[in-house]
Amino acid sequence: MRYRNLILIAIVSVLSTTLLFTAFLITYKIDPAILGLPRSNEIIEMDYPIEISSKKLKELEKKSALAILISEQYDSLNSSYKLIQDSLRVKKNELKILSDSSQKFFEIISEKQNEANKLRDSLEKIKIKYNLAENEISNLKTKLAETQQILKSRKDSLQEQHYRVFAKIYNNSNPADVAKILEKIDERDASQILKFMNQKKAGKVIEALDPKIAAAILLLSN
Repeated sequence: MRYRNLILIAIVSVLSTTLLFTAFLITYKIDPAILGLPRSNEIIEMDYPIEISSKKLKELEKKSALAILISEQYDSLNSSYKLIQDSLRVKKNELKILSDSSQKFFEIISEKQNEANKLRDSLEKIKIKYNLAENEISNLKTKLAETQQILKSRKDSLQEQHYRVFAKIYNNSNPADVAKILEKIDERDASQILKFMNQKKAGKVIEALDPKIAAAILLLSN
């Protein structure tokens, strides 16, 4: 911004000086007398020597030197003006390049932003699907636990029926024979069968069992 202001000030100065010098030249061509200079036709038409005082001569010399100085300044300012124009042209091209680069940069940013938005939307959808899947898994776990509980209950029920059937059979069997059978099966199963047998019959079977096995079965029953 500062650089632009300096350039504008320089251009205004050059234009102002140019206008002043142009006005000076136009005035000089129209009527040099306005500037205190002799008219060209008057000088040509004079056939007699002109007497000029030293004071007037000094004034003319000063005005002539001033005109030369103004001309030199004009040439210098004109050169500076051209240099400024060239510099402005270069800066304009640089600004255009920067503008194009900035435009491309912003286009890339916009494109990346769109990609980020799409990715965010995809992540949101994935998150929603993940939550749904997690809820479904939780529901399935609950159903599995319920199913396992139902199966366990059914299994226990079937085992109980199984134990009751054998207990009913063994109630009508010889205690010694039953003791031999129970000694060969799992102690837990034996304990459950005795549990559903007639108490007196079960007591006789326990008496017929090997003492160690009987102790283990009684321990499980308790």
